[in-house]
Amino acid sequence: MTTVKWHLYCLILTHALLFGGCATTAQQAESIPTDIATFESTGKTIYVMPVTMRPNPKPGFLMNEPLRLDNETFHQVTVEMLRRTGLFSDVRTDNNADYTLATDIVGQRLIGSVSNVALLLVRYELRDATSNRETWSENIFSHFELSASQVFMGTERTRKVLEGASRDNMAQLGEKLGEILASPPRQNAKQARLGETEKRETHSRNTH
Repeated sequence: MTTVKWHLYCLILTHALLFGGCATTAQQAESIPTDIATFESTGKTIYVMPVTMRPNPKPGFLMNEPLRLDNETFHQVTVEMLRRTGLFSDVRTDNNADYTLATDIVGQRLIGSVSNVALLLVRYELRDATSNRETWSENIFSHFELSASQVFMGTERTRKVLEGASRDNMAQLGEKLGEILASPPRQNAKQARLGETEKRETHSRNTH
């Protein structure tokens, strides 16, 4: 193989590794954190409103529309995450509950030389449905960076990085709502292990 052909082969292979494959949307199951903090139930119900999304700037000339989290999938992820926290007796998708949660995806962006980092900013607003008064609102920022081995996954890496940013955002949302509504919070397994370790270290220091 001549030098020119070898360089051309390497160029084609690199392009296939970095940009090959069909673009796929983020999957619901992969967008939910596996270590969600759980809490004692408030006995209240919550209505999760349809997710709104700010439009992204249009892509430049000869650029494809970037893959993004879509509002329907993000809505389903939010509903499932809230169910897993145990905070509410029922998480509903119809307007008949004690609380309403509005979700607005303010911005999402892929950065890095091969779009290996995702930034996600979401605005949440929790309201008491009876009084229509705001109970809590906050902008939650999350990000996720692919590992070195995941970079060479073609467009599949874009889905992976968006799912990672979603998991981070959902984990923060669950913890925030738990801090506001639950009393006291129920520890997840990781927190329990850390607590036991701290107790043992404190006991060891006191006995020496």
